[in-house]
Amino acid sequence: MTAQSHWLRRSLALSLSPLVLASSVQAKPVLEEIVVTAQKRAESLSDVPVSVTAVTGDKITKAGISNLADLSEYTPNFKLVPGGLIPNVYMRGVGSGSNQGFELSVGIFADGIHLGRPHQTRAAFLDIERVEVLRGPQSILFGKNAIAGALSIVSAKPGEELEAMVSGLTGVPSGRDNDIKEFSAMVSTPITDNFGVRIAGRMRQEDGYLYNEGVKRLEPEVDEKALRLTFGYHPLDWMDAYLKLEKSEREQNGRTFEFTHASALTGCSGEDIVLNRVKNTDAEEYAEIDTYNYTLNVDMNFEPGTLSLTSGWSGFESVDLFDADSSSFDTVPLLGAEDYDQFSQEIRFASATGNFADYIVGAFYQTSELQFDESAPLNVRNGALQDSGLCPINTLENVKADLERDFSIDSDAWSAFAQVTLNWLPTLRTTL
Repeated sequence: MTAQSHWLRRSLALSLSPLVLASSVQAKPVLEEIVVTAQKRAESLSDVPVSVTAVTGDKITKAGISNLADLSEYTPNFKLVPGGLIPNVYMRGVGSGSNQGFELSVGIFADGIHLGRPHQTRAAFLDIERVEVLRGPQSILFGKNAIAGALSIVSAKPGEELEAMVSGLTGVPSGRDNDIKEFSAMVSTPITDNFGVRIAGRMRQEDGYLYNEGVKRLEPEVDEKALRLTFGYHPLDWMDAYLKLEKSEREQNGRTFEFTHASALTGCSGEDIVLNRVKNTDAEEYAEIDTYNYTLNVDMNFEPGTLSLTSGWSGFESVDLFDADSSSFDTVPLLGAEDYDQFSQEIRFASATGNFADYIVGAFYQTSELQFDESAPLNVRNGALQDSGLCPINTLENVKADLERDFSIDSDAWSAFAQVTLNWLPTLRTTL
């Protein structure tokens, strides 16, 4: 093990399934078929006319991917950066930037529910079946905001057999010297022939790797907790229903900002301006966010096609303190609070495949409320005092003001959509 990268993961998985004895005849290797729902129906990845990257849950577990930021390191053309105040999401270089008033230009969906606000990307990321990354405009099937692309997260669901998994991770990421501890557990069991339950949880802690001389602590320290309960119900041979209840909490003390050049405030104050993981802020910065996601998915399979109903309640509450001047002077501390709630309903019919004309039609409705409040006691220092005649220090407070920024928006969205694929030949088709 090296100091720069030593990860240790221990996991135990249990699946009570019939024992299969290995045959003495060696089987020929077969290319595994990957089934995705990038076009709102189950299809082979090789048949989807969209640039798609599919990451399986097994890959996510083995690679130690704990959030969407980690996932973006494994996915071409997709990037999620935690950012100073809110996460920034980009697909092929297109994104919405850092603005709480904007929805993301990359549509992110968790089990069919649109997560359009930047803070919703911090929701629980555990017990994943697969993630599909769709590059390019996806406005017809994923909404007008998916102009850069879409991300579809599919959670694991209860199965017909008893399953259990316990996984632990500890170590130091490459290029850093802070310790990370993560513990995950999952149990999935059938209750009756047509009803099952799956519960999954995760705890994650990250130590800080920047030393803040102003408040005498390592930053940023992160503590995450997430819990998900999923019910699966199959009352009829042609009907499947899943109810997901999910909550997560995330607390972070400190941020990753670090001065690298002298400014009017730090020019003579003796603050560290070398890029060496040492900072100096007067405010004890923090960020706390609680998210929830309640989802009901119902699929009814008929001979002509599949009727799907997707209902979702999602939202979050967050509060954070950010030292905007990132110095030891009490100049611009920003205290922000954000509260968001949404409800959405989609009804969709996808025709059976194999005909000359395959089609998908549907309707969508969403209502949401956002309240954002920010306060900043501004202390402007533009006067100069002499420090032993060596150089001026701008510590004189000339202006003091309390700045308030309140923003709220209530929105309702309706849409109807249709897509038709004409299969002219086995190797030629047109999608309208």
